[in-house]
This record gives sequence, C-alpha cells and structure tokens, in this order.
Amino acid sequence: MAVALRSSFDLVYLPDHGFVAEDGALRILINVNRQIRRIDISHNLLGLAGVGVLLGGLSTLRSRYAGAEGGWGIREINLAANDLDDAALEAVAGYAKRDEWLGKLLLQGNRIELKSRLENIIALINGSHLTTLSLNTNPLDADAAIRFFETLALPTLTDLHLSSCGLPSATAEAIAGYLASDRCGRLVRLELNGNRLGAQGVRRIVDVIERYNFTILHVGLFSNDLGVAMGLREEQEEEGQNHHGDDGLGLGGAGTRENGPGRRDTRTSEQKAKDASILEYTVHQRLPDLLARNRTRTRRIRSAALRAIAPARIILRGRPPTDEETAREVIQDIGERKAIRQFPILNLPREVIYHIVRHASGDGSAFSSAQFARLRTHAEDPGSCVALAETTRREIKAGGYGEEDRVRWEVRERWLREGEWDRWDSERTPGGTIEPDEPRNEGVWVSLEGGRVE
Repeated sequence: MAVALRSSFDLVYLPDHGFVAEDGALRILINVNRQIRRIDISHNLLGLAGVGVLLGGLSTLRSRYAGAEGGWGIREINLAANDLDDAALEAVAGYAKRDEWLGKLLLQGNRIELKSRLENIIALINGSHLTTLSLNTNPLDADAAIRFFETLALPTLTDLHLSSCGLPSATAEAIAGYLASDRCGRLVRLELNGNRLGAQGVRRIVDVIERYNFTILHVGLFSNDLGVAMGLREEQEEEGQNHHGDDGLGLGGAGTRENGPGRRDTRTSEQKAKDASILEYTVHQRLPDLLARNRTRTRRIRSAALRAIAPARIILRGRPPTDEETAREVIQDIGERKAIRQFPILNLPREVIYHIVRHASGDGSAFSSAQFARLRTHAEDPGSCVALAETTRREIKAGGYGEEDRVRWEVRERWLREGEWDRWDSERTPGGTIEPDEPRNEGVWVSLEGGRVE
C-alpha cells in the first residue's frame, strides 16, 4: 500500500509508491524542482532501466538550474530496496561523480554484489564528493569486498555502512588495512554489524584502531560470530529447509571463501566459548574505550582551532610600533612619570609570539606542528577573514529562508576540514594510550557579519 506523498521544503518523499522502471522514474521527476535537494524513493522497483531515466532527468535539471546563485544539485538520494544490481550502482556512482552536491547515497537492501564492473565503480566513487555511502544488506562478494577496501580512496567519505553484507573473516585484513591508511582520513563511522568477521577478524580491526586510527568515532561490530551464520545453516539442514543453494542465508556468493556450500561449524565447544569471550571483551569493552579516546582527541583539536583563530588573527596581524613611536611614547611616559601602559607583546621574538598564540587556544598540545603551521598561515593572511565572511553571506543568500543556521554550520565545518583541524593528527601520536573522555567546550566561532560571536 502506497503511503501519502510528504514533501518538506527540500524533500521529495515517495517510498513504497509502486514506481516501476522508466514510467516510475518519470512520475518521480515531475516532483523535482529548484527547491528540492533530497529524494527518498526507497522500496520501489526502478531497477537499472528506471534508475537510468531518473539520473538522466536529474542531470537535465541540474543543467537547467546551474545558473542559480550557488548552483543546484541533489544532496541526498535514497534508493534502498529498488532492485538495483552492479550495473545500476555503476550508473549511480557515475552520477555522483558528476554532481558535486551529492553527499549522501543510500543503497541498502538491493542486489549489489560488486562482482562485475568493480574497478570502474570504485574509480567513480573515488572521484565523487560522497560523504555517506550505505550498502547495508547487499550480498557483497567476498573477493570484491576485499578489492573494494584495498582501493577505496574517497577523501570526503565520513560514513560507510556495510552491515549484514555477509562479509567473512577473510575481509578483515583488507578492512584493517583501510583503517590504518591515509585513505580513510575523514571516516568517522564504519558499520559492520551482522557480518561473519569472527573473533579474530574483529580483534584485528580493533588492534588497528588502537595503534593507527585516532579519527574514527563510531564502529559497529555487533553480531559477528562465525557461529551465528553457521548455526543457522545447521538448523536449516536438519529441518530440510535449506533450498537456497548458497550459504544458507540467501546471500548468494557472499562469504563463500569460508562459509560456502557444505561448510559447517567444526569448532569445538571450547573454541566457541573462547571466541565468544574474545568478541564480548573486544566489542563491548575494548572498542568503546578506544572510540572514547578518539572522541576526546577530536573535541580537543576542534576546540583548540576554534578558540585560537580569533586571538591569532589579532596578534599575528598586529604591527609592532616603530622606533620613533616607541621613543615618543617613552619620553611621554617619563615626562608624565607613568609606566608604559601595555605589555609590548609585538616586540617579542616571533617564536615567542607563536608560542603565545598556540596556547591562547587553551590546549596548545592538541595541535601537531603541521596543524598549527596551517592555522598560523591562515591567521596571517589578511584576506582570509574577509573571504570567509563573503562566502558565508553568499551561501546564506543562496540557501534561502530558514537556512542561515545550517549554512553557518556548514561554513564552520568546511573551515575546519580545509585546515585539517576537524580531526586528530595521528602522525603526532605513535601509540594507542587511552585517555579519559572529559567533556570540553567546543570554543567560539567568530563571524564578521553584524559583529556576531557564535
């Protein structure tokens, strides 16, 4: 039964409307106008043909509205449960590469396996501006998943969802390699719940987070015991219900490296108990402590940057008095028998001034040398503050009524990202010491518009 159309200012909401193939795509497109930035058309049956028509229509609309101030594009597309396969994913990834506005792509519950067109799909994804990618509950091929993690290099990606995809423990090393590399520099959420990574696979991933990854904030590793999938298979075989011809879960070729046809759980009771104990400790105790460490460090660097930028601009752009001005002031003070009225901070050596600016943040040790050098360069640039204010005004105007708070937040977040002050610099921390998760104030964000301080 189709639900009623629900549209907000920027959303077309048409899930479960029975839209099928090309005709369904055309019926969706008539609801898209200049104000629309998000589309939810989940639980329909567009398939490859319908998605092709939909993306072609969106490309036409993007060209039509390109003249609008600030440009136009779709920020979010939800194509969950639309009977999409690898070819459809390739088409969607191609559109994502062309539309720089598209940040959130939800494709859960389809037939995506990554068996075909994998290299091209990954190249298109790496060339996009996606921040969120969800492939939950798709029957991903194990070998393809390994290749996916080995070559994924999307610098804007913050959220990756791969829960219930049948990923076996053989993929754990590739996942760990991705988390240890610079390719996942902005990733803050990785959901891997309901797979078959096993105790050793989960422990390997958490080991890497402890030693090498100080930026990820949310990791889902629940329900990854090998016995969950294998136990279900045994029950189905005993009852004569296993008619899938695959791994007993209806997931096609997912996980066939270890849990394919005919594979049963041969672990002893002692090994099962040991694996369960490892998973319990790793997922419920060790991982939360590491994520708390990362959240603390993320708050520290964000707060330090936001607190330091205002005094940094004032101090580093200040002009020290000339010798003549200094002499005149000294003579005047002697004549009036007064002490010098202010501390001559700008007469200090430049290195000392930098040290003062760094600790004006309230947490000077949060910066790595590279991060503070970028902040210092930005603060010393006389045009940076004006450019930031002009960008804010322009984007508020383009955003329309009621979008001011969102735009200001986006400008601030973009400023943090561009300076790489939005995450802890892992190069400055060789080990994985867990720090207490103490709350800190985020700091202030100085806006030039109307003299506001936020």
